[in-house]
Amino acid sequence: RQILMGFRGWLWTHGINYREREADIFEIFSGGEEARTLIADYGVDYAVIYKNKIKDFHINPDFFAENYPLLYESDNFSVYKLD
Repeated sequence: RQILMGFRGWLWTHGINYREREADIFEIFSGGEEARTLIADYGVDYAVIYKNKIKDFHINPDFFAENYPLLYESDNFSVYKLD
């Protein structure tokens, strides 16, 4: 399975501008104005929201809960289908 961003060093070694990618991910997770456009542009199918990362990534859980179906939830994370 592919991921949009993992360890920043991996992106850099493949010539991907991790700062731009990271900014896009923050925009997606925040549910900002460009979130839906970025999700479509990157072809993201699922979002995994780790509860211990909500503050680190400025995640707006309500954005996902109100706009996308919840596929799975545990004490640690939630998975949403982004279609």
